[in-house]
Amino acid sequence: GSSSSSSSTTAVSGRLVTSNYPDTSGSCIRWYMLINNKATLRVRTFAFGSLNPNILYTIQGTQGPTWKLTQTTVRSGTPYQVVFEGILNNTDSQMD
Repeated sequence: GSSSSSSSTTAVSGRLVTSNYPDTSGSCIRWYMLINNKATLRVRTFAFGSLNPNILYTIQGTQGPTWKLTQTTVRSGTPYQVVFEGILNNTDSQMD
């Protein structure tokens, strides 16, 4: 059998990066999200040209067909950006 060049398990990701915010001892960020598949959403900060390994918020899997208001707290000793990182596995369109 010939092997296919495209793998069906390739993860596709995308990032939404906000503008700069000043340093904070604790700020609330809120956003609306709609996750109607098995995607994963991770929220973290970006400062000094690198992603913070500490994930502020993560959620995975279907949350229903409606928009949900979500919030988390950011603390940063330096100016920062918020990064919303979505990861979608291409096999998600298949039924288990």
